[in-house]
Amino acid sequence: AIDLIKSGSPVIILDDRREFEGDLFCPAELVELEVLKFMVRRGSGLLCLAMLQQRLDYLGIPRFSNIISPRLSKQELQVSLGTPFHLPVDYIGCSSGISLIDRLETIKRLMDPEAIGSWFVTPGHLPLLGAQAGGLDDRLGHTESVIDCCRLAGLYPAGILCEIVDDDGSMVRGELLDEFAASNGLTIISITEIHQLKKSRKAN
Repeated sequence: AIDLIKSGSPVIILDDRREFEGDLFCPAELVELEVLKFMVRRGSGLLCLAMLQQRLDYLGIPRFSNIISPRLSKQELQVSLGTPFHLPVDYIGCSSGISLIDRLETIKRLMDPEAIGSWFVTPGHLPLLGAQAGGLDDRLGHTESVIDCCRLAGLYPAGILCEIVDDDGSMVRGELLDEFAASNGLTIISITEIHQLKKSRKAN
């Protein structure tokens, strides 16, 4: 799976800890338009960019936790914000922002080392997920698994995620996920496997 990631090929990351759902994943540094088209058409879930929380904070892109209703208690906030969403953005040089060409441009600009917050407008069409700096050591979720996969592959720590939704509208799990992977020539790697690989490389 890591070799595939290094080549820019999409893989499936299975959350075998909580949701037991699979997300299509591709490293943002290598993503091509054809891969985005495949993820949107075959995954059909929400296409998101996961990158380090500190990067999004540096760019001044607000977290949902900063604007969510003050009526929620701290415990309710933790439940509702288990997924670390930031406001969606568009690169200011895009047209409508919704086309995959525009979203690809926004992805590339967010990784640009020269980028500043004024390059982006919100609300936009690219949902953002802020990952913990320690990756899966800090949080066992899809968002952090993206960061660790990219690091293991020697790539910029950011990746594209898209949930895999069945034709009946439900999430694809279990044998159906295996069938989806086989029919599309995709490899499945679990969050547990990614974390174990990370720890084994640290040990060595």
